[in-house]
Amino acid sequence: MLDHITEMRERILASFRLLCDCVRILVKDPELVLFPLMSSLAMIAVAASFLLPLRDSAWSIQTIISQSEDSLRQHLTEPITWLLVFLYYFANYFVITFFNSALVACVVVRAEGGAPTVATGLRFALSRLPQILGWSAVAGTVGTLLKFLESRSESSGRWVSSLVGFAWSLATFFVVPVMVVEKAGPLAAIRRSMAVMKDTWGELLVAGITLGPVKSIGVILCFLPFFACCLINTHAAIWFGGVVSLLTLLLALLVFATLDAIFLSALYLYATDRGVAAEFTRRQLADAFQLRAQE
Repeated sequence: MLDHITEMRERILASFRLLCDCVRILVKDPELVLFPLMSSLAMIAVAASFLLPLRDSAWSIQTIISQSEDSLRQHLTEPITWLLVFLYYFANYFVITFFNSALVACVVVRAEGGAPTVATGLRFALSRLPQILGWSAVAGTVGTLLKFLESRSESSGRWVSSLVGFAWSLATFFVVPVMVVEKAGPLAAIRRSMAVMKDTWGELLVAGITLGPVKSIGVILCFLPFFACCLINTHAAIWFGGVVSLLTLLLALLVFATLDAIFLSALYLYATDRGVAAEFTRRQLADAFQLRAQE
């Protein structure tokens, strides 16, 4: 029992140190937060571009909600429906991958001793446009197939879709850094990502190693202004606290997304022995996985 408590404490401390290292890089380059912001705005534009033209069609959200289950299943058997689903996934994956590639490129430049800017990242992402388009097509196809599988059966389909989706996420964990640094195509990037995982940490659950509790605490803290203003018990104070908490939450989510990309980039650099940013130490990165491997 005592050993488990000690391991838990060490894991929390290791996660906190890694978070501090990520924050140091972000403090040096605060403009990195702009990449998740641009990605979010672009995704909103993508959603609007799909929803607005369809608002009066048979595929509008209002129409689908008001339909019976049989009518909805009939829609899901039409090829045009799945073509729209694929195009939507493709556009979203393109946006996400493009700006993530730009962010990762900036972290790599910083790790090599450079001073990256937003323009640096965008230029790098544009230079990887063929790889990003190819990856978006592959990821969009997989996403569409998983959604199709989920629609075939409400219970078993969702379970299988979730399981396959989780395995896919692990297999493609390092795809973006591989495309950015090694200029690999989508299929080669997937194979390389799996090799990096296997050769360095095996079948470890990399996606769940750190930062979850810290993020949860951060999100809770974002609502403190709202709760504090609720104690004043006036409409103006409550509205003010709500707006402040909402803006703080949005900023926190952008910061967390940026920290995730910084952490991913550092792990890739360590895994491929390409050097590690000065803010990270090999000991800390190795310890993060040693604790998980001892479970």
